[in-house]
Amino acid sequence: MSTDGGGFALLAHKTSAITWTVPSNYTRVDPFTSHQWSSVLGNASIMDFRVQVSTSNNFSDTKAHWLLRLNNSRPLKELMVLGKGGCDSSSPGIGDVAFVKNLMTEHVVTRSFRCSKFGLAHSPESMIGW
Repeated sequence: MSTDGGGFALLAHKTSAITWTVPSNYTRVDPFTSHQWSSVLGNASIMDFRVQVSTSNNFSDTKAHWLLRLNNSRPLKELMVLGKGGCDSSSPGIGDVAFVKNLMTEHVVTRSFRCSKFGLAHSPESMIGW
C-alpha cells in the first residue's frame, strides 16, 4: 500500500457497534453519552483520513480500505465539518475532499466526492446519530 508520501497513525479501533477503544484512553464512548476527546492529537495537522474495514483483528480479511485526501490540511479536531466543504448544515461529515482512493486496488475512484456523512446530528430522543 502506498501512502502517497504521507504516513498514518492508529487513532481508533472499533470493536463493536457501541464501543470505541482508543489506545491513549480506555474510557468507553457511546453515541448518547457525554462527548470526550481521547488525547492531544486534536491539534495534529492532517491531510489524509483512512478507513479500513475487516472482520478480524489482524486485518487479514480486509473488506474495504479507503483513503480520503483533503483539499487542505486541517487539525484532526476539525475533521468533521458542518455547512461547508460539500456537507450540508443538517448533517456533519468529512468534507472538502480532493479525492477518494481504494487502497486495495491503488486506484483513485473519484475526484468529485462531496461529503462523507455519518448520519443526522446527535438526537437522544430519536436514538439516531452520534
